[in-house]
Amino acid sequence: MKKFLSFILLIGLLFPLASCQIKSNETIDAIRAPENITPPLSGEWVIKNYKMGNFSTMGEDIAMTYLGKEVLFHKDLVVIGEEYCMDPIYKIKNVNPVDYLIYQYKTSPKFLDIDKDEIQIVSVMSNEQFFYEFIKESEDTIIVNIDGVFFYLELVSEDIKDEKLAEYNYKDKAMLRIGSVEAADIPESTILVGLKSLDKDDNNLEKWN
Repeated sequence: MKKFLSFILLIGLLFPLASCQIKSNETIDAIRAPENITPPLSGEWVIKNYKMGNFSTMGEDIAMTYLGKEVLFHKDLVVIGEEYCMDPIYKIKNVNPVDYLIYQYKTSPKFLDIDKDEIQIVSVMSNEQFFYEFIKESEDTIIVNIDGVFFYLELVSEDIKDEKLAEYNYKDKAMLRIGSVEAADIPESTILVGLKSLDKDDNNLEKWN
């Protein structure tokens, strides 16, 4: 009889724990971000044209070198020429082009050939650092401001080849390895700085040099 009561008591204690475990797992699944998220900008693009802004810090000779550069948008990375960021976060807002462009860029929709009552602004961040902001003028035309120059992007393909994604993943891992090696060298250098030698003077007393 005692064994039976002990068994019932044990079941009574274990059941709430099992229930808590089930609820905990359900909560994790509920807050986990979906894996198949389509970013607001995607595919392979190319810089086709540019316009010098009123407050450009980039010379036109440099701006011309951007023509033909590749731009990639993917859920795992964003690339503009030689610049790229991994694990991007996209933020979207719809704005009035007149108000926004005057406030943000000191320019007008007419200057950028925008003839719409509303435009979409897509900001890209990575590791809590701002990367670039894109003006989505249409489904196949995007404008990005780099150092005061407005560059026009044209859609090339809605898909990005796996080889290109692998290339940037390799670059990112290589940079991480280099950073780890440099970080590992810092403590050793720090220890060497400020080391003093122990000598003895004529009276056989110790002194630090």
